[in-house]
Amino acid sequence: MKKKIAITAVILFFSTILFAQKKTRDFELILSDQPFENSLYRYIECLDSRPDTTNLGIVQVGLMNAKARVIPKTPFSVQLTHLLNSLTDSTAKDGRLLLQLKHFNFAEVTGAFSEKGYFYFRANLYVVSNGKYRTIASVDTLMVTSGMDVTKSNMKNGSIFIGKFIARNLLNKPADSTVGYTMDEVVNIDSIEKQQFRLYSDTSYQEGLYLSWRSFRDQIPDKQIVVEMNKDVATGRIADAKGKMVKVRPKDAYAVVVRGKPFISTEFGFYPLEKRNNNFFFTGKAKVSPNSADVVAASMFFGIIGGLLASSGDVATFDMQIDYVSGGFIHLRQIEMPPSEQTLF
Repeated sequence: MKKKIAITAVILFFSTILFAQKKTRDFELILSDQPFENSLYRYIECLDSRPDTTNLGIVQVGLMNAKARVIPKTPFSVQLTHLLNSLTDSTAKDGRLLLQLKHFNFAEVTGAFSEKGYFYFRANLYVVSNGKYRTIASVDTLMVTSGMDVTKSNMKNGSIFIGKFIARNLLNKPADSTVGYTMDEVVNIDSIEKQQFRLYSDTSYQEGLYLSWRSFRDQIPDKQIVVEMNKDVATGRIADAKGKMVKVRPKDAYAVVVRGKPFISTEFGFYPLEKRNNNFFFTGKAKVSPNSADVVAASMFFGIIGGLLASSGDVATFDMQIDYVSGGFIHLRQIEMPPSEQTLF
């Protein structure tokens, strides 16, 4: 009898753990009570192109700040239709829209005396006509909400933002009506957009120092760099305003290309970039900070470690990917750097 009681207790214990792990939080778009007249669009569809489509991020609920995945009870695509219906009236034309979600995530961090909520949203809005999809608007934003308990206000702010994004485009037409994509091209829009940038389309890289993502992306070096070798230790130098050769500091650069090889810069050093599947990856040190746009600007980071690191200044080593839109660092996973770690300079 005691054995059965013990087994039952164990089952109940693990059932409780599993239940806690499966805790969820609903998300609902706020409908409008002020419809627009003469909207060009009456219908809207949704294409979820996010890396992880199982949830909308992770929030904290209850007195113990238990982690809960944001999973809408009503599918987001259905909510989007309801939102458009609330934004239009009988004067709406029969136009069709497609909202392509690229990133859509909530996350929260608990500090010493308050919480911060993050809402990251990246999306393309297309007009659908004659089997073609024409871009009408794009958005890439990060919103931060602070307070003692930010879950409700963070979700409300996210909902309001999405509603305003749709609303302000109801009377707009595509800026270039001649450029249209097929559905297959929309699904692979990242690859198409990357081909606009020399960093992704070229097979070689321009030697020099780059001060920004834009110059590196377009392969237009800001300065020439001279590399000096001393006992297998490389030192990069550039000319300052007076023509004096000074050492390149990682915090003063975005990237460098030396002997045809690209290196990315963090404040801790230069790290070699590797191109795989038309994306750039590197392993290097970075600050673990929920205030960093790099940290919260990636749904993969939200999904893997929840975006819930409470530390504001600790340093860790990550496998990272370059975000081709912003140039930020997508933290894929935290790792232990081997003892033989080496950077360029």
